[in-house]
Amino acid sequence: MDITIETPGLQTLLHSMLSCRCPVDEPTERALFKVYFSVRDRDTVDFNEIVQIADENPEPTPVHFLRDFCVYLQDDPSNFTITHNDVLRYFSTTYHLNRMKALNPLLVREPAAYLFSHLLVPVRVSVVDGKAEAICKINDFSIRSKNIFMSSEFPPIVEAYYGLHMGAIVTTLSKAQARMIEGHLTIFDEIPFLARHVTHVDFCDFQHYGDYRADVAARYARHF
Repeated sequence: MDITIETPGLQTLLHSMLSCRCPVDEPTERALFKVYFSVRDRDTVDFNEIVQIADENPEPTPVHFLRDFCVYLQDDPSNFTITHNDVLRYFSTTYHLNRMKALNPLLVREPAAYLFSHLLVPVRVSVVDGKAEAICKINDFSIRSKNIFMSSEFPPIVEAYYGLHMGAIVTTLSKAQARMIEGHLTIFDEIPFLARHVTHVDFCDFQHYGDYRADVAARYARHF
């Protein structure tokens, strides 16, 4: 198969993987980032190499789920490019949300906030007293995410759009991309329903995880 991925899409995929406690072991994670750091100046990357690395992981990974999601959209499933927008759609739609509905009550105390946090949403970022926070507006609802993590790859810029996933900034967004994601988030009643039940999320006191931001920062420290 001749499948490639736009490099910004690979960046978003790997950052989203770090932000979430996905079942990806550390050797697989390190191997994926090693490839990313070696090719991030290119326009596109051989996705087959990424899949081969992910195949070494004991369980299916977001790499596999993204491939399956994108294959369904293709007339020729053996020859195509995964775009950055494809990756954004994967993480911001009910396809991704539906993977999270079997919640562990030992970890999740507020299902609506947890499910909403697991979606990639467009946000504006501000820094208050040295701490980054993000605002996502969905229809008439506004959700504030406090104590978010920002990698050195995404410095805070006033008026810029970002993608937030599980309390971490995982990509920058154009205005058109932010509108696209908002469209996907609101086309089904399910996600606006969740937004009505969430006003804010604090990632230093997240569900039963506690200081989730510290967990994310520790995973990022292995690579940045």
